[in-house]
Amino acid sequence: MTARSGRRRWCAACASSLFLLAAARASRADPLDLVWDAPDACNSGAEVRREFERSTSIRPGRSPPHLSARARVEARDGRWVLHLHTLRDGVEGDREIEADSCASLTRAAALVLALAFGEGAQPEAAPTPDAPVVPQAPPTSIVATKGGAGSHRQDIPASARSPRAPLVSWSVTLDGRIAWGPLPGPTAGVATTVDARGPWWGVSARVLSWPGANGEPEPDLHTHFTGVGGALSLCLLGRPSRAWLFAACAGLEAGALRGTSTGATVSEAAVAPWLAAIPALRARLQLVGPLHVEAGVEVAASLTRPPYAVCRAPDDDSSATSQPCSVHGLSGQTQTVYVVPEISPSGSLGLSLDI
Repeated sequence: MTARSGRRRWCAACASSLFLLAAARASRADPLDLVWDAPDACNSGAEVRREFERSTSIRPGRSPPHLSARARVEARDGRWVLHLHTLRDGVEGDREIEADSCASLTRAAALVLALAFGEGAQPEAAPTPDAPVVPQAPPTSIVATKGGAGSHRQDIPASARSPRAPLVSWSVTLDGRIAWGPLPGPTAGVATTVDARGPWWGVSARVLSWPGANGEPEPDLHTHFTGVGGALSLCLLGRPSRAWLFAACAGLEAGALRGTSTGATVSEAAVAPWLAAIPALRARLQLVGPLHVEAGVEVAASLTRPPYAVCRAPDDDSSATSQPCSVHGLSGQTQTVYVVPEISPSGSLGLSLDI
């Protein structure tokens, strides 16, 4: 009878131990249900979970709440963006965080998850030194959060906020353009532009060329014009969204125009400088990452208007304003074949790359 009583007590103790162990393990059940979607270059969901566990601990005697979270990380404009959706006790929340690196974004995600965990969790205490040190709370900022039970606000430590964007950004644009001036008729050209942009201002430097335009003022007279130039502009910027950028610009453009003729007394060539004021409107749309498409319209108001004339043999129909001329010993009269217009509108379309 004594042996049987001992065995009963031993079995009861074992059953009690197993029950207590199961209860303890249940109390330690994972309070975070995390779905983590990130590129291979980022930390894994397991690392985020470990960082979360280091930032939280369950208060004794409390049952931990259950937090479900879905996180998606993507690269955008050279930065990393986290889209986070949480669900705790039927209340949903959405957050978006940006960072320069995926590692810092991972730490911010774990910290935000720890804050969303809320009641039943507390920051893990650091080892206490010999002299007690009073911890100071990190600086916080107020973040609006959308919730199923209504919007609310939550303090987010400064370490979880997005770093500020650089004060000046740079881009290079290669475009094709159609211009009605300074060469005769509609002329195709190409340009390369370097832009520096601040929060609301921009500086633009451009080099452009017009490969050539042909003309035939008279049946026996042929002309050919080419040109190169450069422009410098100041711009006011507007950003209605992350993808769009608009600019209103004003500046100066200087060029060198070369005209040649055949069919007059002799073949001739002349180069003349040209200067114009250039108001312009530009629009920029992000395609993918640092690549953008850019379009613009521009009006060049000529400050100088170079005329081009040829020396022709005199005839009875010569204009009274023509002047006598002599080229290589041959006499004739001047005939104006082209004058740069006062207004030269143009349109452009090209690709722009952030650098």
